[in-house]
Amino acid sequence: MRLLVVSHSYMDEVPRRKWQAVRDAAPDLELMIVTPRYWRESEFWMTQSEPHREERLEVMPLRTVLEGWVSRHAYVSPRLLAIVRQFRPDAIQVEAEPWSAVYAQMAVLRRLLAPAAKLLCFTWWNTLRRIPIPFRYTHAASLKATDLIIAGNHGAEAVLREHGYGGTVAVAPQLGVDTELFRPREKSQRILERFRLEKSFVAGYVGRLIWRKGVDVLLKAVAMTGRPELCALIVGDGPERRALEREAQGLGIADRVIFAGVAGREEVPEWIGVMDTLILASRREQWEQFGHVLIEAMASGVPVIGSTSGEIPFVIGKAGQVVPMEDAAALGKAIERLMQDVTFRQQCREDGQRRVNEEFSHQAVAKKLARIYRELNGNSGHAPD
Repeated sequence: MRLLVVSHSYMDEVPRRKWQAVRDAAPDLELMIVTPRYWRESEFWMTQSEPHREERLEVMPLRTVLEGWVSRHAYVSPRLLAIVRQFRPDAIQVEAEPWSAVYAQMAVLRRLLAPAAKLLCFTWWNTLRRIPIPFRYTHAASLKATDLIIAGNHGAEAVLREHGYGGTVAVAPQLGVDTELFRPREKSQRILERFRLEKSFVAGYVGRLIWRKGVDVLLKAVAMTGRPELCALIVGDGPERRALEREAQGLGIADRVIFAGVAGREEVPEWIGVMDTLILASRREQWEQFGHVLIEAMASGVPVIGSTSGEIPFVIGKAGQVVPMEDAAALGKAIERLMQDVTFRQQCREDGQRRVNEEFSHQAVAKKLARIYRELNGNSGHAPD
């Protein structure tokens, strides 16, 4: 089976390892991955994708317009047409919302250049909302052209049905976690000494500093516990940083809150490794689409606490603690339980690692995807020449 994947998510080496695992799990699978040549990651940095080729796996960066806009970007390189013609895919998987510009673009190219190929969509879309103009006019046609949708969370299927999609929906994460990169490790002495955390219990967060992530709830929880050894380590940046710094001052815990700034991808395992618990206190019932940092922490042997937002309870399962959204008191009690109960803390570490190995490692996700592709292809041969 020849699978053409179109996505901005595989511009770096680390996420590409997912496809190496998928290839290894499906010996008859040949992969071509098309990515934008450049992509702006939020307000922080510009990423450049480099071409790569190995056995049954090739990555081809191409020129786009509106890079950084997930729903609006599209490919403008004529090489995309040549790739579709020459690769002759049995299936085309577009990892973007079904109403996005790039999805409509690939649906048209499939119809014109590879009509025998199946069209697959990967989506995180788990919140009902009005689709903006002009995308609402292409959305119904794109859904009708789709043979299979892979949803990254359990809430997406209900949204898709509400929008009239009657086809098959499979639930699987977009990305697993690299358990060689994220693993239990000794705490970084460099970080501990730099921020004087040697005797602290560290409740951490990694991600963008935006209102929806509920970092202010974490700060309130730290203040409510009244435990002087409890510190909050905030790794990331964003538009809410100054408001959060003022919040810490107002709560009287500024000396126990560390705003470490943005960490490079290769540095994240070291930062997570110094945390005694990682917290994702996201808001809005269906907003949090997955919470990938949770499985990174679980793989690292760090106990996790999450809110009831979106997919978080499904990700954590019974391998950590889940508290109601915006409930700082409940979050504070969950943190204190980890501080006081060493046996429970160790159990969370072990349960988290086990859950990642069974459900969320690259290898576990690859097995799910390989099964989906086999069922889609029906063990048939390649698309006709």
